[in-house]
Amino acid sequence: MKQLLQKQDYCEIGTITRTNGTQGEVVLHISKQYEIDFETLKYIFVEINSLLIPFFITSFSIKKNNGIIHFTDCNSEDDAQIFLQKAVYAEPAHCNLTESNNNHALSGYTVYSENRFIGTIEDVISYPMHDVLQLKTPDNTEVLIPYNQDYIENLCNTQRSISMLLPDGLLDLYIHKK
Repeated sequence: MKQLLQKQDYCEIGTITRTNGTQGEVVLHISKQYEIDFETLKYIFVEINSLLIPFFITSFSIKKNNGIIHFTDCNSEDDAQIFLQKAVYAEPAHCNLTESNNNHALSGYTVYSENRFIGTIEDVISYPMHDVLQLKTPDNTEVLIPYNQDYIENLCNTQRSISMLLPDGLLDLYIHKK
């Protein structure tokens, strides 16, 4: 039995807003949440009837914050109508979070420090001077960690994980060693 694609396993990169011309091209309003590697993107997923359907890209160009996409086998304005107002997704390997990511982009990511699982990000709290990661540990303890680029060793969108090198004693405030 084939497994259905799950939205949470992919990055929502934008929404198709309108057709472009009469040859089946569509306009993709690109989300500012991710930097997309369009050079290596061969296909994208369009959400149709709550399912992610893959469509191969024949051509792609960018104008301002919009992409002009021509899909394989989409050759007329009528063919393109099915894509209007649909969310578009890409595999995480093609998406990098931007510096100005929205607060919910990291929700669900797992956090590790010194190869030890700390918890899962529930939210990113924005303060005027900095952002703070709100984590839940396996024993349901809430942990707050400053979201500082200096602490991040590795951020992997594919595995939805962050490896951090945290200052000594920061986790001791929350997690008691036994």
